[in-house]
Amino acid sequence: MAARQSPSNVATVLWRQVLELLPTLGLPSNAPALRELPLLVRANLALQPKPSPEVAKYLKEAGEFVGKSSNGLIWVVEALVEADELTTALRLGLGADAPVDQVETVGIVARKQREKGDLEGVVKTIRLLKDTEQRDDAAIIALSQVVPLTTPQAIAQQRQLAALLPPYYQSRLLFEIAEAQAESNDLHGARRTTESIADPSIRDWAQSCITLALVRRGDLVGLEKQIQTIADKDSRTVHLVHAHINARNPYEARRLALGMTKSTLREDMIASVLAALAAVGDLTSARQLLEYLPETPANPWSNKKSQGLSQIALAQAKADALTEARKTANAIASVEVRSRTLSQIAALQCEAGDRAGAQQTAEAIPHPSWRASALVDVAKARAALHEDPRPLLALAHQAASGDTSLAGLAVVEATLGELARAKQTCDEIKSPQERSTTLLQIAKVQEAAQDREGAHATLTRAMEQVRSFSPNSYQARQVLLSVVEHLARCGDIDGLQIVLAGVPTPVDRLTLRCHGILAAKTPTETERS
Repeated sequence: MAARQSPSNVATVLWRQVLELLPTLGLPSNAPALRELPLLVRANLALQPKPSPEVAKYLKEAGEFVGKSSNGLIWVVEALVEADELTTALRLGLGADAPVDQVETVGIVARKQREKGDLEGVVKTIRLLKDTEQRDDAAIIALSQVVPLTTPQAIAQQRQLAALLPPYYQSRLLFEIAEAQAESNDLHGARRTTESIADPSIRDWAQSCITLALVRRGDLVGLEKQIQTIADKDSRTVHLVHAHINARNPYEARRLALGMTKSTLREDMIASVLAALAAVGDLTSARQLLEYLPETPANPWSNKKSQGLSQIALAQAKADALTEARKTANAIASVEVRSRTLSQIAALQCEAGDRAGAQQTAEAIPHPSWRASALVDVAKARAALHEDPRPLLALAHQAASGDTSLAGLAVVEATLGELARAKQTCDEIKSPQERSTTLLQIAKVQEAAQDREGAHATLTRAMEQVRSFSPNSYQARQVLLSVVEHLARCGDIDGLQIVLAGVPTPVDRLTLRCHGILAAKTPTETERS
């Protein structure tokens, strides 16, 4: 690899090339180029606080070009919003012929205002639409950006916004407040908020958040009061069963569950009680509940009897009764559930330091994918203690079947430092698309380990796969994008120029350069830490 430059220098060079490209794109009449206008603005703003004169010029020309037409108008609106030109975006969008463009514009602008905390602006913007249904549609777009309600200030702002919106959206925002309050154990506040929700169905959702909080706390007295509003007896019992389980009183939970009348709810609750009894070590009582659980062989993952046996086997393993645990697991009818249970037992053995026993359990797993996964887990445990993981990886390789399984194994091998083996495994993947995706993941592992040269070589291999793809395919674009972002972060401007020179269309060259700028200006996780 050539001598590196700083990512900032690379971003500057790429931006100069973007400016050279712009006059050749036929903006604003070139629709593919117009579609990339928001990305162009984001790349520009990664380098400076306001759009450059060149970008501002194209924004103005694009707005004049689309006029009242639907063709490309929203792309221009999004670009103007990225540039914080909200007034211009509104003027353009509200002048559109199509009502749908007006609504989408208002929603996009209001969403940006909400992100900035300008709640009055959100309301004023939504009220620019005269039709009630259009306001509601715009509100949906504006509220699509979820704001975390983790502080009193955020909750207060949400309340202010709710008070100014139509009734349904007011109820929705109040529900979000009640949910946040219940999760933070402010049940008094959650109840007050819930009482103020006008929509009855949304109010019921908020009530359920309070109920769940009481269940988590094991507050049986509070729960009894709270569930009096629930008409159906079995539905009330569900909450009580969960509360007793959380309060580590599975015997009262068992009594309640067995007294339920609706078969599906009853079976679900009995399965939950069985798991709770197994967790406290009362395996005799847990086994007694198996007779109440049905066999549903058509769907092994919803077979409550198999799941019950799995819970008992795991409880035995946690109690170091490994022979009994394996015996219970092997009694499970479903191969899939049996294999998963044995892999979980092997994981518990690894955690306890019994790597030899874990390997023995893993090797006995009947389903090849679960066997490979369990062997990989044991290999990781060995590697963490500086033991040689290669024999186990070889066994996992023998068990792995199909491209997906091989892809997962290759990434694990790379993570454990077995890069040569990882690339050999990757070569066995039949699908070029799956192979290229796996190579991209391996390159990310190498880059995270600061092995930029190795990542560069792996990405070169990924690029070779692109030759078998359709030039404009999604997969080909993703590989190119990953390569460009990697080279930009590495500061490899020469490598970038070689890759970009092979990109056929000017619009794609613009797109990739903009992504390269954003990658160069965004620190990696390693750099942030």
